[in-house]
Amino acid sequence: MHDAVIVGGSVAGLYTGWKLAQAGWRVCVVERRPAIGVPVRCGEATGNRTEIERFIPLDSSWVAAEIAGLAVHMGDGCLMSRRIPQTGLMLRRGLFEQDLARRAAAAGVEIRLGVTATGLAGECGRWQGVQIAPGELLACRVMVGADGAESRLGRWAGICSRLTLAESFSAAQYRVRSGFCTDGLLHFWVGRDTIGPGYVWVFPKGDGEVSIGAGLYGGSAGGRTARGLLDEFLARRAPGAERRMLISGCVPVTVCPRTLHRGNAVVVGDAARQDNPLTAGGIMNTLEAADLLVRSLTSPGLSPARALARYSSVWRHKARFEQKVFLLLQRVFQDCSDRDLRLLLGRADRAFAHLADRSHTFRWPVLDLVRLFAMVAPKAARHLGVLWG
Repeated sequence: MHDAVIVGGSVAGLYTGWKLAQAGWRVCVVERRPAIGVPVRCGEATGNRTEIERFIPLDSSWVAAEIAGLAVHMGDGCLMSRRIPQTGLMLRRGLFEQDLARRAAAAGVEIRLGVTATGLAGECGRWQGVQIAPGELLACRVMVGADGAESRLGRWAGICSRLTLAESFSAAQYRVRSGFCTDGLLHFWVGRDTIGPGYVWVFPKGDGEVSIGAGLYGGSAGGRTARGLLDEFLARRAPGAERRMLISGCVPVTVCPRTLHRGNAVVVGDAARQDNPLTAGGIMNTLEAADLLVRSLTSPGLSPARALARYSSVWRHKARFEQKVFLLLQRVFQDCSDRDLRLLLGRADRAFAHLADRSHTFRWPVLDLVRLFAMVAPKAARHLGVLWG
């Protein structure tokens, strides 16, 4: 019998399994893909070295490039461009996940690839384990859903429901060899009239490569898909670029459930909707949540049920309201005309200029946010209901 069975062998599942095994837990990770880290469904931008090393020692093999800053464009114009020391890192996420898997295996985690979880066994809230094809039961005390945005374990346990289109960010991305935007900045194209309800990004990957992607809130816009938007953008901005790889996926852009566990089942990462609803980024949030889950489960004197309740409660009070604020910003962003965005981003650039030093963990300037909210108060007022959901 295992202490924990984790469904999902990506960042959330592998990190949780690794840390639990280091604490002496008997852990099994089941992953339906035949290989760890393939395919990569991620923009791969994440926090800086200091932030990453709060959770795992940095290995240069899975760092593709240092991010030098960011730029925001609208049409043919640049609204802002700023170099910011220690903005973050571009990962080789496949190698990052494979490194996590090696660490987990070395700590004693059993990793079973090409295995599909088919359900939970036992009484609701007091499950005995995870059923896997073709009819085997993996008995355990705690079951962890780290199976992404489509999390089936979360639905089986009654923790979360299927994502609706309104809660989804549909994205497509090419790896491209091109001289386009190879200055090390994160480049974003925005504009309700030219892009639609979403954005296009160009991220540095080093060695003359960039990742060019497009994403839309709600999955599509007037029949236009993320893939269609991406192809249009490439045809116009980088027509001769060598397209090396296409990936696509869906990210939750909503607020996590109030309760992240039920009985002895729990969800973490995309399965728990712990992404940023504005940017659709989630690597740092996932590591933060997985670390909290492990610390809760390994706290002396806490039963698994109390530990999961603690994880759920701490995350709700620590991060859920912040998610609501980002969801409000997302709704305001979608409402803004191109003229509004030009004005808003210009003032935001000036307000956040003093945050150019990223050598320390990022903290939001509350006063500056309040001032920016005041600029868009009429639009924000229409969506204030998200803060009370």
